[in-house]
Amino acid sequence: MPNRQEVPNGQEIEEAAARARASLPALRALTCSQRAAALEYVGKHWQDPRSRWHQAALALAEGLRLSRSMLSWGLRDGCSRWTQRGFLSLLSRELGRTGGWLAPELCGMVLASTVPPAGLLAPCFPLLLGSPVLLRPAQGWEPLLALFRTSLLELAPTLGTALELLSFPSADESASRRMSAQVELMVVHGSSDAVAAWTRYLSPSQRLVAYGPRLSAGLIDLGPSSAQPLSTLIKGLALDLCAWDQAGCLSPRCVFVRGEDAQREAFAAALLGQVERRERRWPMAQPTLEEAATLYSARRSLQLEGQSWSSGGGSMLVLLDEDGVVEGGPGWRTLVLRPWTDALSWEERFAPINGHLQCLACAGVEPETLAGRLARFGLNRLCRFGHMQRPPLQWRHDGIGSLAPLVLWVDRG
Repeated sequence: MPNRQEVPNGQEIEEAAARARASLPALRALTCSQRAAALEYVGKHWQDPRSRWHQAALALAEGLRLSRSMLSWGLRDGCSRWTQRGFLSLLSRELGRTGGWLAPELCGMVLASTVPPAGLLAPCFPLLLGSPVLLRPAQGWEPLLALFRTSLLELAPTLGTALELLSFPSADESASRRMSAQVELMVVHGSSDAVAAWTRYLSPSQRLVAYGPRLSAGLIDLGPSSAQPLSTLIKGLALDLCAWDQAGCLSPRCVFVRGEDAQREAFAAALLGQVERRERRWPMAQPTLEEAATLYSARRSLQLEGQSWSSGGGSMLVLLDEDGVVEGGPGWRTLVLRPWTDALSWEERFAPINGHLQCLACAGVEPETLAGRLARFGLNRLCRFGHMQRPPLQWRHDGIGSLAPLVLWVDRG
């Protein structure tokens, strides 16, 4: 794979696409069940802390700006769900059992900076369907994806030869257009600007599937109706907050808490203690000078609106005084805790992120009530605290799924 500074010329991109297309007959000679079994086998190696693939990935932790302990946990937890049964269940859930779907003969994929389990899983979905993949990872993520491809070539060679990696800057319009010209379908994981740019590169006959920016939140009623014990809830929220340094779309940014002032203050203090325990296991990465300046300014603004608690490892909890709308916050383990009252309607509270709400963790609240009210704002997953960062393989990512958007349907009869 070319170095990020060594921009591939048009011939290199076309050659990579030709190699990927050449893998199609062998890839489709395998059944979906066989491809699922191969992915399970690869996942077992990546989740095993003793395997050389797991250890090689940990050697990349610094470049990914993650602690080795957090990355190891993510690989063990995330890849443990890579099972043949799980992949086939996903296939059945999204595409049914009757057939009639057609997967692209070559799928393009643009991968933004993400959390490692999601980044490794993303190209597996088209491979499961029998589609070779031309993948351009985000800057800094090439080594991990190159390692993953190498592991595929050794452990599941038919899948490995169907995955080709490209490396060029996102600002290189010429390379982007050349890559786009090779594929039937382009899957873009990235910002709204990235999605808009790749849309411009495609012709009317090509399709684009976009997984854009999202954020997640939480809802807690501290009253006696909560089925989840408070200690379990607090431990779970601390895990959700600290995992991946709050960088993922499933990371909680804002949590609404119903209860008396004294209850909410005690909750925040107890949460800080659990966050500090988690920090000792998963130390937070150091922001750059520019990131630190932005973070300082954003946190100072939040502190003017309420009380704050800072941990020894760099996290901050901000307990705001008034109910209000959901906030994204500056990230870097900065959690906004808002009072939850009846002063605002659901529409008023979540309108600012209309269409961008991903996951909502809840405690002491009836989930079915929330589903009907918040789906219009983008909500596509409800879970308990402690499970936000651990989505099931069958989760309908962004509400559209992981397989269904990739295929076309031709009914017969």
